Amino acid sequence: EKGAIVESEALVSSAAEAVSEAIEGAIPPTPKKLIFDKKFMVFLKREKAKNPYFALQITDAELLTK
Repeated sequence: EKGAIVESEALVSSAAEAVSEAIEGAIPPTPKKLIFDKKFMVFLKREKAKNPYFALQITDAELLTK
């Protein structure tokens, strides 16, 4: 009821990025601009785990900062 502060860092990568980095002389990808203007969910899962250990559903901008 008193609340908590949670800080976390995560590394997100994809197979496509790994392949493009492996190719010499490849054109660097343009940065993606993510706009979270609708509700969304975040799942954190260890690499070899069957189930996620954390899930968060964001339904409004109360928890988000600009």
